[in-house]
Amino acid sequence: KMTSVPPYLPPHSTDGSFATGLTGVSGVDISADGLHIAVSEKGSANGSIQIFDLGTALDPASANPTPSSTLDTMAVLGEAAPDDVVLSPDGMTLYVTFSASSTIRSATLQSPWNLTGAVAGPTVTLGTTVESCGFKPDGTALYVVDSFNAYFHQYNLSPAWDITSATTVVATIDISSNTYVGMPNPRGFAFNVAGNEILVAGESGGLVQIDLPGPYNITDPL
Repeated sequence: KMTSVPPYLPPHSTDGSFATGLTGVSGVDISADGLHIAVSEKGSANGSIQIFDLGTALDPASANPTPSSTLDTMAVLGEAAPDDVVLSPDGMTLYVTFSASSTIRSATLQSPWNLTGAVAGPTVTLGTTVESCGFKPDGTALYVVDSFNAYFHQYNLSPAWDITSATTVVATIDISSNTYVGMPNPRGFAFNVAGNEILVAGESGGLVQIDLPGPYNITDPL
């Protein structure tokens, strides 16, 4: 049985931070080597994705405050107000969620973690409010936070990384249910390295840990 352990994590101090200067940061992803951060800017007129480079791996305080590359989401992806941003492990494919249209839009990059010259790729519109998304490391599963209904959904992908194959919800966690965590309005999430825990961030600032019955297995056995 999946449980919340503990229901709400205690406050922690930050290890480092930097001011992006952006309007309405809504999503963040970090490269495997810890030297690049992608940030989605929802509050600007067209919406944007910005890449910041770090001088020291995984140290936000070492970030260059000037973005190394920028993508205008309206110009390249055809929609403003991006919510979340995810890059593939090789840094060559960008995935951006738009809750207003329940859509995930992708773009192919010319070089890893460089948005210059990005070309729009496949798009999928799901039947849920897509606030944030993530993938199983091998790309065979897509995970989506539906903030409106407070659900965490899994879609299987075949071939791997092909978001257009996300046609059927195969597993769901009701995040708002007190059986699990009782968190309304979830916004973002991350798996731990082993894939057997999820951290879910809520609109109110709460952070919840959910234990899973197996790596990347969100199936509810009840």
